[in-house]
Amino acid sequence: MFTFFSDMKVGTKILVICLFLAIIPTLMLGVVAYTSSSGVINDQIETLLETQVHDARGWTNDVYKLTRNKVNSDLNVLRENFYARGTPEVINGKLALVNENGDTYIINDNFEIVDQVQSLVGGAATVFQVYGDHAVRISTNVIGTDGSRAVGTELTQNVYDVVVKQGETYYGSRDLFGKRYVTAYEPIKDSSGKIVGVLFVGTEEEETLDVIKASLKDTVIGNNGYMFVIDSTGQVLVHPSLEGENWSSEEFVQEMFQNKVGNIRHEIDGVDMIDAYTYYEPLDWYIGLC
Repeated sequence: MFTFFSDMKVGTKILVICLFLAIIPTLMLGVVAYTSSSGVINDQIETLLETQVHDARGWTNDVYKLTRNKVNSDLNVLRENFYARGTPEVINGKLALVNENGDTYIINDNFEIVDQVQSLVGGAATVFQVYGDHAVRISTNVIGTDGSRAVGTELTQNVYDVVVKQGETYYGSRDLFGKRYVTAYEPIKDSSGKIVGVLFVGTEEEETLDVIKASLKDTVIGNNGYMFVIDSTGQVLVHPSLEGENWSSEEFVQEMFQNKVGNIRHEIDGVDMIDAYTYYEPLDWYIGLC
């Protein structure tokens, strides 16, 4: 090639050099332009995904709030039926309701109130009694793993801390004997204002979650974009084909757990992926769009 170039006339050499110098910047500009346009496209995709996942979180919250409203309604029913029988007092170590005539209505191992609530609203109901630094179910329509009423089982410590120690109503999502509930726990105070027990109501999440999951699963973005949901253990709850798997060891999932909200570029089976994700605390869900 160099021999060929040396045999050229001077004018031809100058022309070739000029063409070469003109072509190189053009090629470089083309590479830069392609890279820049690819970056812009990826940024646009990220923005679209972030918008869609934000909307999905909002819709999930709207549906979940309907369940929360039912829990509040159930709590009102339990509260009214409970206090209609008198003022809470601890008598001889048992939680009782004392009416204006001094008559006592013992709650321990008495299931009339909780069963009445179940017949009226169909939800789970429990009365806990506080014993020092813990609280125990003394009346409940919740069935334990052995098939009998879960009397004698304890209130979890984190709920105890909020309701008994801080005197606040606790709302949350809880696993109770193999079933998931949207729950509310409210302190019971005696005539002196001391917290002596806890009222509990819960409604099963299954129907609510099925509606939300089906909607998220049916969401399609473009030709192959899809929604997925994992919980804080890495369990895949919603996915077109991988439900039931556990992704906790995946690096991009660890990043999701750490940041809660954002987007990630990663690779799955040799395919480049862009994910947007957000955390929905009431359900302990990481909602993602890929």
